[in-house]
Amino acid sequence: MEIKQYTDKLIVANLTLDDLAQEDTDTLFPENVSQELQKVTNIRVSIPPTADKIRLKLLRENYVFADRMFDTSINLRNNHVDFEKWVRIDTELYDGKEVRDAIREIAHTSFTRDRRFHVGEKLNQNQANIIMDTWIDELPNFFVCHCKEDCAGFLALQEKGNRSAYVHMAAVAAKYRPAGVALSMYAYVVNNCLKQGYKSVTGYVSSGNTPIINLYRFLGASFDVVTDIFLKETDYIHNSL
Repeated sequence: MEIKQYTDKLIVANLTLDDLAQEDTDTLFPENVSQELQKVTNIRVSIPPTADKIRLKLLRENYVFADRMFDTSINLRNNHVDFEKWVRIDTELYDGKEVRDAIREIAHTSFTRDRRFHVGEKLNQNQANIIMDTWIDELPNFFVCHCKEDCAGFLALQEKGNRSAYVHMAAVAAKYRPAGVALSMYAYVVNNCLKQGYKSVTGYVSSGNTPIINLYRFLGASFDVVTDIFLKETDYIHNSL
């Protein structure tokens, strides 16, 4: 379980199957987890779609099904795509603050339904912006794609174990999407990982995000682990309010 406080009014708990009670019990959470959840405003639960008994418990407790997600992986050791061929727009790695305002603007207008950031039962853009701004502030650097000196898109990459790189956050400004910025930026980053000896580039995508799914497929990705996301808002009010 991970609990993250963004503001006094926004404290989010992220839980997986390991944080839930056994399927053959009536309760949803073990006692220690239940106690921790008394101090959060939003709960986000990720479970495999095969966990039918857990799903029924969640629905019975008024959790709302929000999205179905796929883990995706581009195998760099067995891939016949010529990534460099598709790099057609300049992309550079930035570790300073000079591009973060532009990145925030792209993120705010791109992630209008993304359930990593929209953690309430209903979509709430102001709330989502707070979460994504925290992500952006905490990330050390970004690959940035430029068109005519504009920040057209960005991609944040994190190194995982076993020489794997994970696409933590990525988006392209709406006006530049028809120009093929996403393909060029992803191809640049994947090709860069290949040159550095990474074994794979992985990601986590919504089943409803057809353009990014098609992009990953074009780059030779496979899709394996499926996760269903359930959300619930609590009645918790911070004492300082």
